Amino acid sequence: MCVTAAAQTPAIGVNWRTNVDAAMVEAAQSNRLVLLHFTTRSCGPCKMLDQSVFNQPQVGAAIEQYYVPVRIDADAAKAIAGRYQ
Repeated sequence: MCVTAAAQTPAIGVNWRTNVDAAMVEAAQSNRLVLLHFTTRSCGPCKMLDQSVFNQPQVGAAIEQYYVPVRIDADAAKAIAGRYQ
């Protein structure tokens, strides 16, 4: 019986990308949409989502099926946050 390394690796939650341009290319190649998640270090609801929702393997799998998820720190990336308001 052969077991691959991927089968042994535990599932993670959302696999956030950080580069919007690369995510756009990935989305075009995989026929998915780009999901932009804006957050800040001081965002309480964002921290709650990270701790109780986005860390769930089934949530990550569901998002990855239809989207290329990108997490954007709105404090650090003011230009892109402003572009999408």
